[in-house]
Amino acid sequence: MDRLEFDGNTVLSDKYVVIVSARLVKDGSTSPVWKASAKRFYKKVKAAKGRAVSNVFIEEQLPEIAESLADEIAKALGR
Repeated sequence: MDRLEFDGNTVLSDKYVVIVSARLVKDGSTSPVWKASAKRFYKKVKAAKGRAVSNVFIEEQLPEIAESLADEIAKALGR
């Protein structure tokens, strides 16, 4: 993971964005097998009053982001 940015509720009301920059490098190589540069993941969530922004990230966004990135990596590796 090169960079991870999270913006909650400042983009639009109840809209959150996670920006991921990451790369997967084979051991001993300098060329990435897979990479994502400033890939944006948007999620509109009606967060209850008092709900922490970190919980929105952990509960609502992280599972979807992990699944999406895992699919991309699997395709890049020919799986």
